[in-house]
Amino acid sequence: MGPKRWRSSAGSAVRALILVVLFGASLYPIVFVVTSSLKTKSAFATNYFLPDRHVHLDNYRAAAGEVLPSVWNSVLVSTATVALVLACGVPAAYAFAWRRFRGQQLIYTVAICTMMVPAVLTFVPMFVLVRDLGLIDTQWALVLPYTAGTIGLSVFLLRAFFRAVPQELVEAAKLDGSGDLRVLWHVVLPLSLPTLATLVTLNVLWTWNQFLWPLVTISSEEQRPVPVALAFLTGDRYNVDYPQLMAGYVISALPLVVVLAITMRAFIRGMLSGALKA
Repeated sequence: MGPKRWRSSAGSAVRALILVVLFGASLYPIVFVVTSSLKTKSAFATNYFLPDRHVHLDNYRAAAGEVLPSVWNSVLVSTATVALVLACGVPAAYAFAWRRFRGQQLIYTVAICTMMVPAVLTFVPMFVLVRDLGLIDTQWALVLPYTAGTIGLSVFLLRAFFRAVPQELVEAAKLDGSGDLRVLWHVVLPLSLPTLATLVTLNVLWTWNQFLWPLVTISSEEQRPVPVALAFLTGDRYNVDYPQLMAGYVISALPLVVVLAITMRAFIRGMLSGALKA
């Protein structure tokens, strides 16, 4: 084996070793949460890192009673938010991409600038607005602010993809007598499924993991989303049942795993197409 070939093989081995180490470091927290959720409280206290020989499923039964209602609340909030974002963002992005009207660039710039405003600056005004509308301690106190917070990014991504649709297809559909809604529904949207999957995935992940806003606006236990319910699941901070808490984490993550499993292939295509267009 020549020196160059030896150096190439050694470099490949080092890169493979680094990737294995990084993969293990990324995977270990997930393994730790799952194995800890199957331990008793005493077993967790005596052995943090290694799995226990005995499987303890009572943690899941105890955590399910506390977490499952909140999981359903988060599913409702995420579904409503995604539906509103798509219902508002898709027509707006199509108008910005294929229509010409007075003030178009100004309106689009204002919509994009909402992405640059830190959420902490709008926290108090948004709370006052939600309170004055009488939406405190309702699901709408979460859905409407979440929609307003993500609509700018959705319009930005969709407009970029819609503009990449071949103009000949749009013009051919219009020559056949199709209006804008028909062109959008039958021509543009079928070509945009990867981008739509990307938006759905990003919006679900973003809304699912919000903690501070629902902590402030939701006071009743029946309306709590998952992150707030998990915070209250800890109970006494000096006597936390960590295995039960880990079981709650696993239960709360299952809907996200399902969403990612359904949209992963289209999500990757959408991210790659966005990178190529950029």
